[in-house]
Amino acid sequence: MPDFIAVAGDVGQVGWVEKAAVTDPSDRTWPVYADDLRTVVGLLVPGRGFVPAGIDPNAAPTKDVHVGVASPAAPAAGNVTVYVRNCSATMAWIGIVSDGRAQAIGSGGYWPNGYVGAGDFAVPDGAQLVVFDRNPSEAGAAPRQLIYVGGAAAVPEPRWVNVDAAGHAAVGSGTPDWWQGVKLPC
Repeated sequence: MPDFIAVAGDVGQVGWVEKAAVTDPSDRTWPVYADDLRTVVGLLVPGRGFVPAGIDPNAAPTKDVHVGVASPAAPAAGNVTVYVRNCSATMAWIGIVSDGRAQAIGSGGYWPNGYVGAGDFAVPDGAQLVVFDRNPSEAGAAPRQLIYVGGAAAVPEPRWVNVDAAGHAAVGSGTPDWWQGVKLPC
């Protein structure tokens, strides 16, 4: 199975594309998939970026498209970068608890079996960024591990989450030694 990377659109993460899309020097158009990695939600088009399904790529506006690794060195103020390694057999979910309610966030699901990824999360003042026991948009989702509490507008130090094979989440600060932006053995 090919590795997939996140695709950003005008409103944040919109889906997933095969990793080969960023290493292929051709002007090929690539399908962009939903979280199930089967449903096509659009296309990644050279010079146009993400084009939603049902839109003619030739009618989409041209854009200055950037393809490559997102730079975690400069998240927006109030955001925190989180590196995630999920060695469990199930999805790992990150979301926000604010005013006692669980809230899903755009790129909060991390695939199982050694997946390594990173996200830049906007955390409002007083809200908690946490690891959940399931998708936070599902009824009964409960926080398992605190990652970060929103506070000052300054950019916080990056955080990391390492979910072991048994599903236990360890959390720390800084860039972890296992972060290389690729799937590694657990």
